[in-house]
Amino acid sequence: SLAKEEEVFGLFELFPNPANRYVTIKFSKPMNGQIIILDLRGVEIFQQEITKTNQLIIPLNNYQSGSYVLSFKNEEGVFSKKLVID
Repeated sequence: SLAKEEEVFGLFELFPNPANRYVTIKFSKPMNGQIIILDLRGVEIFQQEITKTNQLIIPLNNYQSGSYVLSFKNEEGVFSKKLVID
């Protein structure tokens, strides 16, 4: 349903995106779960558990430019957004 989709998009924002040296994830409220970044082959390049977190800054200097998928996983499911690294 549309409401559910809007909730997901309102759940977290990524900025800047395209990102360069780091990306900030901002949640609409403090969240528990796991942040995962996958490359387009589905290889996990980053993973971090979060607890009651509403903002997280991830350094990206070790990653090549290109498109990635950043996922937030919790008991309600997996919510993903495309992340572009310049």
